[in-house]
Amino acid sequence: MERNFNLIYQTSFEKDSFLELQKYCTNLISNNPNKIFNSLDFSTTPEKLLISIIQNDNLQMTEIQVWENVLKWGLAQNPGFPSDASNFSKDDFNSLKNTLHQCISFVRFYNLTSKEFFYNVVPYKKVLPKELYMDLLKTFLDSDSEPVDKLNSRKVINDNHINKKLSKLQEELSDEMPQYQENYGRAAKIPYKKNYAQAAKFPDNSSQVPKIQDKTIAEIHEDAAEQKEEAEYLRRTTSSGGR
Repeated sequence: MERNFNLIYQTSFEKDSFLELQKYCTNLISNNPNKIFNSLDFSTTPEKLLISIIQNDNLQMTEIQVWENVLKWGLAQNPGFPSDASNFSKDDFNSLKNTLHQCISFVRFYNLTSKEFFYNVVPYKKVLPKELYMDLLKTFLDSDSEPVDKLNSRKVINDNHINKKLSKLQEELSDEMPQYQENYGRAAKIPYKKNYAQAAKFPDNSSQVPKIQDKTIAEIHEDAAEQKEEAEYLRRTTSSGGR
């Protein structure tokens, strides 16, 4: 069961007759999400399964961890990207945006800290819908601002409670569904090449800033225009007495 958990979890979504198995697996994952996120075949996890995990209110994971794992999955679907988001081309961002399109709405960005938003989300701002990014920017820069559409915080509980609940679920899985171990226990592992970019961090000093010639002139102008638009948006909202 442990060795083939991903396969069993994926199989539970294939037929209505496996709903009970799906329920068990979903509960187990919500309490121990690293079973999926740290598995060797995480990159092959279907989008439907990933969404079922991250939309769970009871997922025992901080929101920055959720975002980092969603990002890791998206980058794994697009091998060959630069290791630093500041070196992404316009096409790179568009590809990643299309890959994560269905997942973005289930990430609770408003529950991040300002520091997490700055270092872990801003480098990938072109992946987010423009309206969402602008509202996030306003929310994190203005403490009096109210988010347009904020999802509830996850119900993260303490480690002792997690361990007790996890042990109980594992016992139930072992007692109730041994047939799934027999059917899928001999399944071969799915090989893959770990080839994804790591989440970028803003450089701590100017010597780490990528050289400007790595971007096209058009992309440089586009970046400048976006920055100007962001500044103008913030100027309007603050000067008009917006929260």
